[in-house]
Amino acid sequence: MSTSCTTCLIFKLQLELTEEGFAHVDEIVGMVHRYLELILEADIPAWVYEELKTVADVQFRFLSMR
Repeated sequence: MSTSCTTCLIFKLQLELTEEGFAHVDEIVGMVHRYLELILEADIPAWVYEELKTVADVQFRFLSMR
């Protein structure tokens, strides 16, 4: 989870690279970026957004005051 904004994180991507992978880090970042672009261009049904909104509303409603 992000420590700066735990209520607005939709997903987290964490990669662990071998030495060989680190030697190709620019290519790997490019591939990840292209994949994320494909996701953004996808025709995501409206119910997905509604469900995310509902979950965020519930999380906000029951947010514990520290």
